[in-house]
Amino acid sequence: VYAPDEEEMDSWKEKLEISLTDANDLTLEDAFNFYIQDDLPTMYNGLKVIRQGEEVINGLNAKWVLFSFSGSGTIGTAEVSFTFNNLFYLVLKNNKLYMLNGIAEKEYYQKLESDYLKIVRSFQISK
Repeated sequence: VYAPDEEEMDSWKEKLEISLTDANDLTLEDAFNFYIQDDLPTMYNGLKVIRQGEEVINGLNAKWVLFSFSGSGTIGTAEVSFTFNNLFYLVLKNNKLYMLNGIAEKEYYQKLESDYLKIVRSFQISK
């Protein structure tokens, strides 16, 4: 799910994505710790945890973290730097891990957080 296009001023596309992977018999706690301690820091430069917690979503235990990361890149011929906020939720059911990520530029994140949370909290697994 992508946020509406903001024309030429929209350098980065805000989005919410859902991924699925095998849990390989990990508990929710162990999988979450792996992601926030090992996996995510290797993918996101300068990862900084802002806050984290847990909640129940439609009967499913979930763990979450809000973190920021920074980097730089090229848009056209211009070199740009950026800081993003990423809301990462992890849900475990039937040895499957469901990862929900809401990501936006830091200055736009607050505007989108309530929408991200509405979508995440409506999450259900039908099987």
